[in-house]
Amino acid sequence: MPDGDCAPLTAVDLLTFIYAISQAWHLTPTGLLKADGSDPGDPARIAAHRESVVAAVTRILGPSTVDGE
Repeated sequence: MPDGDCAPLTAVDLLTFIYAISQAWHLTPTGLLKADGSDPGDPARIAAHRESVVAAVTRILGPSTVDGE
């Protein structure tokens, strides 16, 4: 594989990454989630987390760039 090329993700790899990203919120210790002084159960915070998950998956699925191209 030439430098800069990446092997394509398999469907299983992709689903594993998405599952891990989405579950990270629930697996993180509550004390850590409260470290910034906010309530982890606040609906606005949960909505923001969901938006972050969607953004992360969108970037994973988006076109790849090499050297800023």
